[in-house]
Amino acid sequence: MPHISVTMHPGRTPEQKEALAGALKRALTDSLGCPEGVVSVSVAEVPPEKWQEHLKSFPEESMLILPDKKKD
Repeated sequence: MPHISVTMHPGRTPEQKEALAGALKRALTDSLGCPEGVVSVSVAEVPPEKWQEHLKSFPEESMLILPDKKKD
C-alpha cells in the first residue's frame, strides 16, 4: 500500500525522524482513509552539497511541491 519517502539534510535526531514519520503516517491515513498498518515511511539523508543533484533525479511529473527559490 502507500509508502512515503522523505529525503532531508542530515542533522535530525532519531526521535525527530520518528515523530515526523508518525505525523506523516497519520496525515496519509486521514487523507486516504487506509489503515495505519499498511503504511510505510522511509527517511534518507542527503548532504546540502548534493541536494540539487538529488532533486534533479526525480521525474518532473513526480514533483508535486517544489521548494521556494532563494531570492538574491
